[in-house]
Amino acid sequence: MEIITRIGIGLGVLLVLSLVLILISLLGIIIFKLLSKKLKSGSEIAVLDISGVMESGSRKSLLTKQCGVESILKEIKKLKEKDQVEAILLKINSPGGSAVAADNIYRQLQDFKLETAKPVVASMQDVAASGGYYVAMAADQVFANHSTLTGSIGVIMQLANLKGLFEKAGIKQETFKSGRFKDIGNAGREMTKEERELLNYMVQDVYEPFVKVVAQGRSLSEEEVRTIADGRLYTGNQALQADLVDQLGTFEEAIEYLKELEEVSDKAQVVEYGVPKLRDKLSSLLAAKLNLHIVPELGARYEFRP
Repeated sequence: MEIITRIGIGLGVLLVLSLVLILISLLGIIIFKLLSKKLKSGSEIAVLDISGVMESGSRKSLLTKQCGVESILKEIKKLKEKDQVEAILLKINSPGGSAVAADNIYRQLQDFKLETAKPVVASMQDVAASGGYYVAMAADQVFANHSTLTGSIGVIMQLANLKGLFEKAGIKQETFKSGRFKDIGNAGREMTKEERELLNYMVQDVYEPFVKVVAQGRSLSEEEVRTIADGRLYTGNQALQADLVDQLGTFEEAIEYLKELEEVSDKAQVVEYGVPKLRDKLSSLLAAKLNLHIVPELGARYEFRP
């Protein structure tokens, strides 16, 4: 009986020691994670400035404030290879622009998250509408200022009818075409009913993926998105109420949010990538002062803008 009692006591002691060792190990792991987070050196939060009208390519204009999408795509690809970059912070100040340009940035950011498992946060500035909002949907967390103008979820295509002007100016246009729709959008004549239906169908066809992107980014059903995606603008506060953003906050508060994440060191340096050259800053300032917007190409295209 005494031997059994001693064995029981021994097993009890071993059990207690095992539990103590497990607790010490868990505590050690927690301390190690905390220390490693504090002691990381060279850690970076990469800031991507997405400002101006989104245009495909990397061209700049002296009269318009444009967002050179090609350069942004190159920066995102580079960031995938940088171990010291622990997160991307999107600084969005764009009314949108080319639908293709906005979608390319969105897809490249999605690839970044998939390949690196690193967080992406968006901070909306004065404007993050239409294509600007589309890009923000790649973020894990979306910040907006109370007075930010955002939303404008939709697609637009505008064509001019200059028939009356041509007639007054005595301009007569001759058209030779291989098919009945080849000169669709011809500014020198009235548009036919069939042409209107065709173009409207094309616009709706581009609109549907926009709805899907918002539904995925905001964890909403497509039906819920359609009730608020009628092209209207929202203030940051209204967007929060409509569940289009996660919280109201400044750019600095977005940085603090990132530093509180486990994946990001609280000592991480905030580094701007793809910083505009002085020439680009001056042209952007000139465009803003003169309130200019010149479409760089002639012809029809889809746009994500107010």
